[in-house]
Amino acid sequence: MTAMLRHRWGLNLGDHNRKNRDYHRHHAIDACVIGVIDPAMIQRLQNAAKSVSADTLSRVLPNPPEPFPGYRDAVMTAVREVKVSHRAKHGQANPDDSSQTSGRLHEDTAFGIIKDKPENQADLTIGNVVVRKPVTALTKKEIRQIRDVKIRHAAMAATEPARASTLTKADADKFLPKLLADWANESGHHRLRILKAETSVRPVHDINGRSYKYYTPGEVSCIDIIEADGKWHGHPLSVWDANAGQEQTWKDKWSNGRFIMRLHKNDTIQLFDWDDEEEEIVPGSNNIKRIMRLVPSDNRIFSSGLNDAGKLQKRHEDKEDDFRWDWPNFEKLRLRRARRVRIDELGRVHIIPHGKV
Repeated sequence: MTAMLRHRWGLNLGDHNRKNRDYHRHHAIDACVIGVIDPAMIQRLQNAAKSVSADTLSRVLPNPPEPFPGYRDAVMTAVREVKVSHRAKHGQANPDDSSQTSGRLHEDTAFGIIKDKPENQADLTIGNVVVRKPVTALTKKEIRQIRDVKIRHAAMAATEPARASTLTKADADKFLPKLLADWANESGHHRLRILKAETSVRPVHDINGRSYKYYTPGEVSCIDIIEADGKWHGHPLSVWDANAGQEQTWKDKWSNGRFIMRLHKNDTIQLFDWDDEEEEIVPGSNNIKRIMRLVPSDNRIFSSGLNDAGKLQKRHEDKEDDFRWDWPNFEKLRLRRARRVRIDELGRVHIIPHGKV
């Protein structure tokens, strides 16, 4: 009923008066329609559905009168001013309760550590951890990281045709699994230990306190923005460290730094648009953005508009879609005068001053 009426009243935001789920405002439009449906309208629609069947009602139903004069214009004007309130992901980490976490602790792959012994020095030049992988899933790089030297050279010799200079990268990638499968069947090696360089691995201890496996931390819990030497820097905190109580304070790195703000996923920040050609702030361009990704490895965040929805990465790659990521690095956040804001359930904007968590 809601879909039928919003179509009849021309309230859809998409092309050809179709519902557009690429923007969160369609929820507000649904609410505007539901709010004006009264018992009399429900009765009229039910009677009409009995005579023509519910399946064909949307095609033959005459345009119902607007609930009040200027209803559509009032709805569209209100919807344009909507500021969506998103729930920020501020997970509560509690190191004393191991059953509760604030997010994904670690990646799926378990590693073994390479001990610092004389016989392991050659291995340590390649990686500090080891993991088992199916032979047919190895990449060219991983073939050169096979821990057993004799097996490594045999695998490299067997896959030499895939590294021929006459092959394109696409052809080589297709050719490599077949060569590996043939070699695995001939040699009997189907899973091999691969050396990896993973500097961020964390130990998992058994009941006696011995480390028996290692994992890389999972998602980033938050990033503290710190001002030091006149520039903004990012100090990330992983979910693992937050839940294990192993937080390394940013003061260890920037003793004279100043805390600016802490950013989580789904936080909202106010930014001024930056004109790259003029290298200056565009006047009157303060926009509120929603933080979608935290990428400390690249010193940046990925943000979108408050109303943007759907598969954002796919929309970003679609040349016909006008959506594009706003992905400033930490220093660009300073130049764009970034500050955190909070939008309450009524759409009111509250500024969070610098220095507040």
